Amino acid sequence: MNLHDVRWLKTGMLILFAASTCWSQQAKLKEILVVAVKESDQNPAEAERQYKSALHEMETGSFEIERSIVFGLLTNLYCAQERYAEAADSLERSTVTSYMLGRTGRLNVLESKSAELGLLTEREKAVFAQARKGDESFLNVSIITCLNQLASRNAKAAQFLVGSMYEFGSGGIKQDLDAAIRSYRSSAEQGFVLAQIRLGDVYFGGKGVAKDYVEARKLYEKAATQLQPYAQSYAQSQLGWLYDNGLGVQQDYDRAYKLYRAAAEQGDPSAQVRLGWLLMQGLGVRKDPVEGVSWYQKAALQGNREGQNNLGTAYLKGVGVKQDDFEAATWYQRAAEQGLADGQYNLGHVYHQKQDYKEAIRLYEMSVEQGNKDAMVDLGWMCEHGEGANKDIIKATALYFLASERGDEGARMRMNNMLRTMSSSEAQEVRQWIDAWKAKHKNL
Repeated sequence: MNLHDVRWLKTGMLILFAASTCWSQQAKLKEILVVAVKESDQNPAEAERQYKSALHEMETGSFEIERSIVFGLLTNLYCAQERYAEAADSLERSTVTSYMLGRTGRLNVLESKSAELGLLTEREKAVFAQARKGDESFLNVSIITCLNQLASRNAKAAQFLVGSMYEFGSGGIKQDLDAAIRSYRSSAEQGFVLAQIRLGDVYFGGKGVAKDYVEARKLYEKAATQLQPYAQSYAQSQLGWLYDNGLGVQQDYDRAYKLYRAAAEQGDPSAQVRLGWLLMQGLGVRKDPVEGVSWYQKAALQGNREGQNNLGTAYLKGVGVKQDDFEAATWYQRAAEQGLADGQYNLGHVYHQKQDYKEAIRLYEMSVEQGNKDAMVDLGWMCEHGEGANKDIIKATALYFLASERGDEGARMRMNNMLRTMSSSEAQEVRQWIDAWKAKHKNL
């Protein structure tokens, strides 16, 4: 055996040792937590001891998500005993990681970790399913009571969560954006990173307040300085978007690139997509399609639908990766299944090119329902020429009109050409079709 082989053998042994250590820790954690959960109702003191034993096991190593889960269980235990000071502390420790995983579309990671720890009961599975749909009816009376008690004691994590309930009208609370903003602000002023982020999002989107990108930037900057996993990277990604698009700041691709990369390297999927885009375009950095595609892949594998769609386009065009129609359709399919309008349109276009008109129409219709301009144009073309269905010049003209409103000049020309050959009654039908569509899609 030569020196090179010895080095590889030693490296392999180290990797194997690290893996086996991790597996043994995971097994021990599972054993502890199963006992703790069983004892939580009948013997809360023993349950607390077991939870703390689990936290002691996780003092070293990468157990951020597992710690978050255990602190959440401790919060429930303390709330049941009205030990509000301890509940406030454990709630703060549990909320950041779990909330940000959900906020960035990675609830599956939290669910998977719960399963590994033996905590994923049928009820918990149902809770995760509800959470993915934005349904927070799983918040029971005792949880809401505890959060209100903690918020009244100025517990910053509880103030944030109560603010979230006011914002979205969940947990039996009537939606009240003013109350939500007050609660977020109170929490943010105490330095709670999630409140800084959510308040930044409120100003970014103009929800309940006038849009204010400068104020959003200030809040994101505060959050970005906090060494909180997942939260810091999200704030960096949002700051990158502001610099990327010149919102509240002078446009600066160099600054955007650095912020995106910092967030992407921490695993933020949105930042990975945006970083990939800058690399594909050569904005703020030397153009590198191969590296750009690699970031799309990282985001796509985390389930990010924009990453999946962009990866599909890279495969379709053969940019940064070998051209592959099958891979393109596969990734478009995944994005479309998650409801991304661009993914639905792109997959529809693939079927359109294959002359599978029925499937193309189905996907274009779904994308049009979300206001996608390109889908409006292509579906209009199919209606105009009778591809996959009988000709429908009324619908075609109406779709061209909607696309023209969204800036498509080609659609405007087609619409005008069709209107010139129409009778006044047909033109009236077009107007009625447009009015009906707009009435149904007021948010678009």
